[in-house]
Amino acid sequence: MTKKKSRRDAVQLLSTPPIKTQKTGETLPVADNRPRMAASGQNKIDREYTYMPGTLLATHHAKRSSNRTRANGIVALTNFAKPVVGRIYDIAPGGLSFLHASETDIPASALEMEILIFDNLTKFEFLVNEIKGSIKAKISIADPISKTPTWRYSVEFLDLDLVQQKRLKILFDQVPPFNDQNSYERYQKTLYDS
Repeated sequence: MTKKKSRRDAVQLLSTPPIKTQKTGETLPVADNRPRMAASGQNKIDREYTYMPGTLLATHHAKRSSNRTRANGIVALTNFAKPVVGRIYDIAPGGLSFLHASETDIPASALEMEILIFDNLTKFEFLVNEIKGSIKAKISIADPISKTPTWRYSVEFLDLDLVQQKRLKILFDQVPPFNDQNSYERYQKTLYDS
């Protein structure tokens, strides 16, 4: 003989035990006790609860300590047999990130760079040369303009002398800030259409 399940039994089956987050170790309130996906199948909503401190994702979230400015320009890594040239994605007082079409084996040791920022609309050009840096991260992304697979490298500046610091400060004072992604994409489209 089968026992008929009551509404109370059904509600009890739907409730889940309290969930302790991996990020902070806190227990989520009852209103937020919904089932979470495992780390291997994480989604955008639950991503903050599934990465562990000390992992690459945690490093990615922690490394951005200064405001970054979108800039149109190129960076040339000059201490290779053949220079590696990439398109600058964004730049900050402590470093920059650039896009490169192929996955290049760039050592994490000290790099030498030449940075050229330019603006075709205002005929603005600015060069900062002989900057030392090191690769902090390499991420596979879709190019913001062509949507093709590309690599974004994050570089931290090392041992900046006084002249280089002043040139970078002048650069940040003159490069127009981009407040949102749409304005940056419109700006880039104008550059490539002209």
